[in-house]
Amino acid sequence: MKWYEMIGAPGSLWAQLLDARETGAPWWQILVIIAVVAVAALAAQVWLGRARRIRGGAGAGGAVDTLTTVPRPHFAVIAFVLLAAARPIVELWEPAGIVRLALIFAGALAVIRVIVHLIWRAFPTATSTAIARWLGLLVWIGVVLLITGYLDLLVTELDETVMRIGKQTLSLWDILRGAFWIGLTLLGALWASAILEGKLLGAEALHVNVRVVLARLTRAALLLVAILLGLSLVGLDVTALSVFGGALGIGLGLGLQRIASNYVSGFIILLERSLRPGDMVQVREHYGRVTEIRTRFTVIRALNGVEFVVPNEMLASEMVQNFSASGSAKVGVQVQVAYGSDPELVLRLLREAAAAQPRVLADPGPAAFLAGFGADGLNFDLAMRVADPENGLMSVQSAVNLAVLRAFTEHGIQIPYPQREVRMLGQAPSA
Repeated sequence: MKWYEMIGAPGSLWAQLLDARETGAPWWQILVIIAVVAVAALAAQVWLGRARRIRGGAGAGGAVDTLTTVPRPHFAVIAFVLLAAARPIVELWEPAGIVRLALIFAGALAVIRVIVHLIWRAFPTATSTAIARWLGLLVWIGVVLLITGYLDLLVTELDETVMRIGKQTLSLWDILRGAFWIGLTLLGALWASAILEGKLLGAEALHVNVRVVLARLTRAALLLVAILLGLSLVGLDVTALSVFGGALGIGLGLGLQRIASNYVSGFIILLERSLRPGDMVQVREHYGRVTEIRTRFTVIRALNGVEFVVPNEMLASEMVQNFSASGSAKVGVQVQVAYGSDPELVLRLLREAAAAQPRVLADPGPAAFLAGFGADGLNFDLAMRVADPENGLMSVQSAVNLAVLRAFTEHGIQIPYPQREVRMLGQAPSA
């Protein structure tokens, strides 16, 4: 007996293929498989061309490859469907062992490609690549066990290995089957939520905050439905989750008050439209652009590139300055001049220095005021509005200060130094 004849359990597909060698090579089954592969490849190319035309012409090929065809599951799916249709036709004349083998390989390839596609749509990260590789390895191991006939033996052993959890008895096969179905339903929910979230965020007819709220609610609802569906497929009674739901509610009420408050505040901010992504805001001492509004926190990116994660509860309960609400920001400059200077001239020079800056708005224009009388000179305030606060305010303030200093120097206006009179006590008067 040769080594390859020792592989496989009695009655397995591998044993059937070895027995079929004595009746002659089924060349016409191989021709059927080649024809199916050719038709599947042609149909896949037609599908890919149509997807490119829908997404914007031939130049959109990169977008199609990254979003709809990585790693191109349609070819494997089409081949699997065609082989499944060809198998009963072939069996009208003889056992279709070769076609069945090709059908198993096409099914495994289709499963791998579809799972990888779903993972990349849900989690486009480097970790997804490692997960996809391990899943592919497990699928191919399962294919080998199925062909050799050892898969049924393995399932039987796993089903007979039981453990007791409370009053319920579970086998290793039940646990693996449950993990598979729950993971599959969650993966499908994440894939569907990613597609729906992209559609919602691209709907320009809706306000951006409404789009974000709908996207978050859709993802949460799909995940909940996926978990309930996965538990139902496993055979667990979903009504038993009522106890868990009650415990979760008590936990939210007692130990997770701040987290729940942040979630509620996030929905309030989005629905009231008080803040939007792209607004320039100042929260306490943090000034920057709102880059992302999550259900629990908001990300504010400062002008130096540092990102601040601000809890939504703080945004809902404390004072927040939104510079983008009016489309401009106010900038102030304070200066002091020596007594004896012409106040009218100082006011005019301040206004001219601010108006000369291109980023300062002409309507409303800069305004200068005599703020008061100081110990060393006259105090003046200059107020102006900047059209693009997202580009920074310090540069405008610095440019105006330099222009004011040059104008004062040209017109002989002095900025006074602090003057103090010192008296020495306890000394005899000089002669």
